[in-house]
Amino acid sequence: MTTIAKAVAASPIGVHGAARLTARIEVDGHGVHTGAPGRVTLTPGDPGSGRLWRSRGMSVPIDATLVDGAPGQSSLRVGDLALQTVEHVLAAISVLGLRDVVLEGEGEAPILDGTVGAWVERLRPAVVGDDPRPTTTLPRVLRVEAAGGRATVAPAKRRELAVRIDFGEGWSTVAAWGEGDDPTLWLSARTFVRQVDVQAFQAAGRGRGASLENTFVLDPTDPCGQSEAARHKLADLVGDLAVMPPDLAFQAWVVRPSHALNRNLARAIASISPIG
Repeated sequence: MTTIAKAVAASPIGVHGAARLTARIEVDGHGVHTGAPGRVTLTPGDPGSGRLWRSRGMSVPIDATLVDGAPGQSSLRVGDLALQTVEHVLAAISVLGLRDVVLEGEGEAPILDGTVGAWVERLRPAVVGDDPRPTTTLPRVLRVEAAGGRATVAPAKRRELAVRIDFGEGWSTVAAWGEGDDPTLWLSARTFVRQVDVQAFQAAGRGRGASLENTFVLDPTDPCGQSEAARHKLADLVGDLAVMPPDLAFQAWVVRPSHALNRNLARAIASISPIG
């Protein structure tokens, strides 16, 4: 069993699972886009405080009003303060069921090995189960389109997510997961870049911290690479939707997902959410 699988197996993840952090965790590394050193610190939050972002004395709830981002990543932003590329750490917070937690930092979050599982491994030793909380379902169906993709969200008894990637190259792949199911496959999916995009990304100043240690180059003829790319897009969706109340249940089907589409989806869900 891999270390990621062990961390997941020992975690309190469940259909309506809840967990709490018991110690301060500091994670150091470098950003995948800027290449700059970065640190993110997670500390236990007060009971009922929810998920908070703290920086330079500011402390605000993590919700859909904060999400921003350049192509290829999502950020939390208030004025000139930003914490970039937060989707992986937010996905780890979500899958571990952490309800009351403080995320501290600014700049770009560390990419680590390019997976959400790397964040789970670092947080898991300080995570313990908490009392389950009741869920509230989304009241109606929503449809959102952005950045060449589309999403449909509907009421459900738990949070269920599915993505289909299609780059217009004659193939498509699906990945899906629901709360309470084994997340190991998407936790281990690495950040990727398509070979045809490498030069354009470099010219735009993106991927300065990318290497084969944290990013794989997608070969469109490789079925294994296609599967891993879909699973990583699913991981990004989990993280981008972690700005929603954790006890809000819905199912989302996303075609050609991107961070821009995911963020628009989060804002749309927040606009009709019965949970403030």
